[in-house]
Amino acid sequence: MVDITPTPETMEVDMPDVGKVVVAKDVGEKLIKSRDSLKEANRKAGERLGALESEKKTAEAAVAKAAEEKALAEAMKAGEIEKVREISNRKITSLSEKYRGAALERAISANANIVPEAAADIAAQLAISCRYDLDTDALLVSGSDGKPRVDKDGKPFGVDALIAEFVENRPYLRKASGTSGSGAGGSGSPKSGQSTNMAGLMAMEPKARAKFFADGGKLTD
Repeated sequence: MVDITPTPETMEVDMPDVGKVVVAKDVGEKLIKSRDSLKEANRKAGERLGALESEKKTAEAAVAKAAEEKALAEAMKAGEIEKVREISNRKITSLSEKYRGAALERAISANANIVPEAAADIAAQLAISCRYDLDTDALLVSGSDGKPRVDKDGKPFGVDALIAEFVENRPYLRKASGTSGSGAGGSGSPKSGQSTNMAGLMAMEPKARAKFFADGGKLTD
């Protein structure tokens, strides 16, 4: 078994797709700086992409709403009752789906154990299991048969329980329980193995990086 315990001359760094690795302190400091810079760049890119997607959806929704209102007005003018009912029901369904998504995101965001950025994605995946009741202003959980879902005691299955069930086997959606590694001292040293520089490490596939360090690989300046 390879000894990768940090020494006074090394430090432990938590790297994406690899986990915690032990490297020379000067290299570790550069890795941390590079890692944090990459995180910030990804965050900004994600925010920008999200803003553009939001603008696109808003524009598409406005066009669809105008077309629907025009169709409703024409149907009412022509006395087409069935068409009026169809359009009205479609508007109610759309409104219910909108409220369902917002209510789901609020419930997910209220869970302190979930990564905030994942709220919208989780809500999209759980939407099929929920419906929003406009009469009671409540979010209800449905089973695979479309009927209200109940727990083992026969009581309504709550939204919070649905969210907890969904993220239970998806650790990547949960916040890390500990702090990210930035440096630690100890005894022992990594055994000899292959070495590469930072560019070489970043070019590796995630599994290859993990194996590199597990086999005693060293990161050079």
